[in-house]
Amino acid sequence: GGSALILFEEPLEFFGVLRALAVGRDTTSPTRVIVGPSFEAVDLSAPKLAGQFTLVPHDAESYFSDAPSLLAVHPSALTCGESIAMAVVRKLPSGAVFGVNATLGRLLAGAPTASGEPAPPWRARLVAWTAE
Repeated sequence: GGSALILFEEPLEFFGVLRALAVGRDTTSPTRVIVGPSFEAVDLSAPKLAGQFTLVPHDAESYFSDAPSLLAVHPSALTCGESIAMAVVRKLPSGAVFGVNATLGRLLAGAPTASGEPAPPWRARLVAWTAE
């Protein structure tokens, strides 16, 4: 499969949609979710969510896996600094699912960052991915 964007407001909403996508793909492996340093822990112990996810730090060596699991990118991996975002985007295989919250949404819309910098260069790659 292709990439997808998951727009969400509540932290658990993202994981709920991911679970539905995984069920749709009929995969038994946990969904791997790449998270950045600003990721705030969420309670994934609910019966429908328990055991469904593996949180992968943004600085993991690689995001590839032999298991045919879904790979998702939490916005915290892309909104916590240019160098981290670039490193994440470089390592991503195609077909990753991207979570978009308000912060990432503003970046994708081309809004300048809080410091007034223009939209980051990886924005174009992310937009292209979702169009693939």
